[in-house]
Amino acid sequence: MDRQLQTWLTETAYYKTPSSITSAGVETFGAAVSFLCRTELRNNYHGPMFMPRAGEDTEHMHLLFTTTNVPDNARVWLPGDSNADNTLAKKIRNKETVRDEEGAVSHYEIYI
Repeated sequence: MDRQLQTWLTETAYYKTPSSITSAGVETFGAAVSFLCRTELRNNYHGPMFMPRAGEDTEHMHLLFTTTNVPDNARVWLPGDSNADNTLAKKIRNKETVRDEEGAVSHYEIYI
């Protein structure tokens, strides 16, 4: 991993993967997993970089840089948010794998 990139990953976020759905239709999650990241708030004034789901706000989003391959179906808690509060969980809108010059995975960019 790039040493400079590693120095930028100073924040701790969490993710949980869905484990089941209750009889009432409420999604439940597994244990929280912490990961290091860098978080940036992005204002998307030039249109979405990907197709949003109906009703989603595409004007504002967070971009997380991390070396952890967070599962696509996971819910993410931003740095500073309590992962005990499921109402703060964010769905992943898009995830990109960034590769280095040799083709190895350098890091992931996660849009939420």
